[in-house]
Amino acid sequence: MTTAKKARRTKAKINGTAKTTTIENTKLFSRVQHSFRDAGDALRQAGGLAGNRSRKIALKVIANAEENMTQGFETLRAVLEADNFSEALKIQQEALRETFERNLKQIREVTEMLTEGGQTALKPFGKFVANLRETPKADRKAA
Repeated sequence: MTTAKKARRTKAKINGTAKTTTIENTKLFSRVQHSFRDAGDALRQAGGLAGNRSRKIALKVIANAEENMTQGFETLRAVLEADNFSEALKIQQEALRETFERNLKQIREVTEMLTEGGQTALKPFGKFVANLRETPKADRKAA
């Protein structure tokens, strides 16, 4: 076989491989592009859900602060109106106990809201990751 024939065969093999590689690269690029699009959709969904939940939590924290401030002023007023020092101490002790219990309840409520909000906001990511896991299996079956 002449050198020219060998060169043509080698060139044909390389060109055939190049075409196959180009097709594989196109499929891979398309899959990556699709994954990025899905990730963007998941981010948008999660952002919207987190934004709504954040507003609700912020409103709850403001309501809690308002309640605590009102109770604080009522306690201060009661202490100043007390007839003697012993009564003022009892009022303060009771107020301290109530404040502690109220704050625990408020912390529990806000923590529950944060937990639920986090779980809700992460659901779109869970779907996205599940789709990523399934995509290679579907590609192998198609091949």
